[in-house]
Amino acid sequence: TADHLATYWLLADRFLLDELSAKVLAPLAGLTVKQRTRLAETLLCWLEHNGSTPEIAQALKIHPQTVRYRVSQLGELFGDHLADPAKRLEIQLALTAHRLLGTPADHA
Repeated sequence: TADHLATYWLLADRFLLDELSAKVLAPLAGLTVKQRTRLAETLLCWLEHNGSTPEIAQALKIHPQTVRYRVSQLGELFGDHLADPAKRLEIQLALTAHRLLGTPADHA
């Protein structure tokens, strides 16, 4: 357990995760399930790779132009939240928790 404290902490309260997800992932709410899944996956990868298009493309196994298109969509949806470190952290926590749980990030 000592090696996974952050994971346990992150997943300790499902109610709080659902509340956080509803708040921070709300911009994805109006999309189809397929769009929401793709953009959530791209957003988490963007956060994990500090916005590096080549690294994101490689991780997602998609063309860099596809990454740029999706990131543009994310910018339109999330606006200034992507420039705010605290908001980015909340988004990354919610998306990471859903990935760990194997659940879609569709609680928006």
